[in-house]
Amino acid sequence: MDDAMSFFPLMDDNNSNDDILSDLADSFPLLALRNLVVFPGMVMPISIGRKSSLELVKTAERENLLIGTVTQKEATEEHPKENDLYRLGTIAKVMKVIELPDDTVTALIQGIERFQLNKVLSYEP
Repeated sequence: MDDAMSFFPLMDDNNSNDDILSDLADSFPLLALRNLVVFPGMVMPISIGRKSSLELVKTAERENLLIGTVTQKEATEEHPKENDLYRLGTIAKVMKVIELPDDTVTALIQGIERFQLNKVLSYEP
């Protein structure tokens, strides 16, 4: 097998989401998505465009943090605020951040559990 090939462990039926979510605080960082919805159990690549989003996914991957993914109401909004986001989202794990040769960045994420956005506490890391 080629050493360059990587495998990502997915959640199996034996692992409960309760184990993963038990360490989750009442607040967690949010990743605003344009024209994209993440569902629980889904593994998908996401193109990262904003500098703040790039910092978030890199930190989440490095520190093994869970994040909240929420879809923006208007994809053209560059700096979405609370009213620009849908109220339902998905808690997700950043499995891998991939920097491509054309200077684009893709994050491979896995949806874990739905959540409802109550309030945005801060817009800065």
